[in-house]
Amino acid sequence: MSNTAERNDMATGLSQWLMQLCNFYCKDILATPNATLLASPGGSARSPQAFTIECMASCEWAIQALGGNDTPSKMSEEANAALIEATMTAETLAAALQSTCERFSAALLAAAPERFGAIVMAPFGMEMPIAAICNIFVNHLWYHDGQLNLIQAINGDEEVHWM
Repeated sequence: MSNTAERNDMATGLSQWLMQLCNFYCKDILATPNATLLASPGGSARSPQAFTIECMASCEWAIQALGGNDTPSKMSEEANAALIEATMTAETLAAALQSTCERFSAALLAAAPERFGAIVMAPFGMEMPIAAICNIFVNHLWYHDGQLNLIQAINGDEEVHWM
């Protein structure tokens, strides 16, 4: 199998998994009261809105990397503040996440084959191939959706909203 075919299979599979996880996560967001999405569990943990924005920032970083930027920038404080203001409801938060995931998916599918093997410094301080970082960022959605599920359960919501 050629490197291009392997990359296409990997990109396609990762893109499909990304969009499935995004679907799960958005359903959970939409099932969560706005007050819960914006609240800090226990008074010190990050709110679901905050960790969802972190997921979006990770996806944006990956979009830059897939597009050829070897030193993608992290989300600026101004952009983060604007995103906080724009996502104060479950509907706006889910729509922002959906849009970001769609752009990440498109970047995965459009990336040049050599980009997946390029070694770059991940935002968490480890040099890795872009393919590995993208895999981490896709599955990062799953991690934080699980965190949201726990917050839902603690608040008395025992339903599984994404099934």
